[in-house]
Amino acid sequence: MARKSPKPNTLRALFAKSGNVCAFPGCKQELVTNDNLYVGEVCHIEAAEPKGPRFNSESDDDERRSFENLLLMCHAHHRRVDTDLATYSVDRLRQMKADHESVASRDAFHVDASIIFQVEQEMDSYWSAVAERQRKHPVPHLAVEVDPIAGGTAIFAALREQVERVGELFDHYHLSDESLPSELRAFVERLGYDVGPLEAVPYYDNPFEQRNWELHNLGSTNVLTDLTALLLQAELLYLSEWVKLHTSDEISKLRMRKVKEELADIAGSGGYAD
Repeated sequence: MARKSPKPNTLRALFAKSGNVCAFPGCKQELVTNDNLYVGEVCHIEAAEPKGPRFNSESDDDERRSFENLLLMCHAHHRRVDTDLATYSVDRLRQMKADHESVASRDAFHVDASIIFQVEQEMDSYWSAVAERQRKHPVPHLAVEVDPIAGGTAIFAALREQVERVGELFDHYHLSDESLPSELRAFVERLGYDVGPLEAVPYYDNPFEQRNWELHNLGSTNVLTDLTALLLQAELLYLSEWVKLHTSDEISKLRMRKVKEELADIAGSGGYAD
């Protein structure tokens, strides 16, 4: 199951008590700019993932995404507290949060999260409806699988597997067409006919030789190239948004760097078969 994100009410409370500035002592970096660009980051005091900084195995997902375990910071200070664990312990971050909110909340800053809240409620209802429809599918063993709780990482991994399957299907069709002439000759012989006239036909006049050559060697290759590039681009757009609110998710950050490299390679040196 995908890791739970902070609830809209929790985010609203964090912003309301942040004063719209980073929680690190003395930092005045805005969290949301005048043109409503969110440049801050949600920092977990105790990490949301087992390999994250200050992870507490005795807490659960709801505790890890609770208001008490979160504070808002600029990118630079978020990175500092997550890399210097000896200095920035759980107790020190909790004190930092308490000190910051006691001062900043006097002049409360409010971020409009109505759209976020509305979308989350609509999506929760939608996925519940999808799960219910699948449960009532008239032919369960033929039902198309849709996992309502699958996270983005799992979805993109499944997409990559499907692109590989498309490539395997293309290869299968290619080999099938390549074997057609020999299979045809064997069939003619089995029927007792002379294959001499068939073999005397030049390959360029034989409709069974090099069948669908352009589709196999150009069309399918270029389709796979487009699919791969579009999939990488979509995954990069997703990951770039994901890590904004899950800044301790090192696995997603590593994947994002890999996707960037792969997409840049395609853009810089990839090409269509011609």
